Amino acid sequence: MKPAKIAYEKYCEVVGGRSHDGKKLPNWEEFEGDKSKTRQSIAWIHAAMAVRHAAIQECRKVAQVRLLGLEDGQTHTTAEEACGDIIEDLHELESK
Repeated sequence: MKPAKIAYEKYCEVVGGRSHDGKKLPNWEEFEGDKSKTRQSIAWIHAAMAVRHAAIQECRKVAQVRLLGLEDGQTHTTAEEACGDIIEDLHELESK
């Protein structure tokens, strides 16, 4: 699950690759594959998906504002077109 991997790897980077007790944090593949960490890896997946969902909802709000603010003659047929830059950023992040 790429969003969870991205979030976990950023977390590891921010905390210097160490847990609260100073132990080295495993990479995502090791973490996700560790049977004793199944609950935690599932939690990372759910947390990442919740953030992704919130970002998409925020994008839709931005798209609605943009759609309402169109000048005469301008049109966007979808929220994705009106908010394409945010969606492109999400897709780019997920493809890494």
